[in-house]
Amino acid sequence: MVRSFRKQFITYVSQPETVARLALATVYVWFGALKLFGVSPASEMIEALMESMGMGGLLWVGFMGIFETVLGVMFLFPKMIRWAFWLMVTHLGMTILPLFVMGDLVWNGFLVPTFEGQYILKNVLIFALGYWLFIKKE
Repeated sequence: MVRSFRKQFITYVSQPETVARLALATVYVWFGALKLFGVSPASEMIEALMESMGMGGLLWVGFMGIFETVLGVMFLFPKMIRWAFWLMVTHLGMTILPLFVMGDLVWNGFLVPTFEGQYILKNVLIFALGYWLFIKKE
């Protein structure tokens, strides 16, 4: 029984597309859940960003939590990759805004990001993985 499970598991995770979908789903569901439960380290940045744009910050943290969780679940289903990709692009567009409008929070100097800036900049990897899945489906 253990060998059978092991063989099925290895077969399942040896497919790069499956691993990519699981990775994206994990990150989005996990980070979304953190926002929904009010324990995300990004909550303060989201609130400050939205308040600086004249919108209620706390409401947006909840919205982003729901959005990210749903997006993560979508990545689990191969037939939803195209939709998930475009929602991911929308999400990443929102998440890079602090790089341009909250300079003191995300930059220590020219091309020297703060910890928060690094948190945002790593999204280029998320985009690359999502894009790879998207073009595999085209």
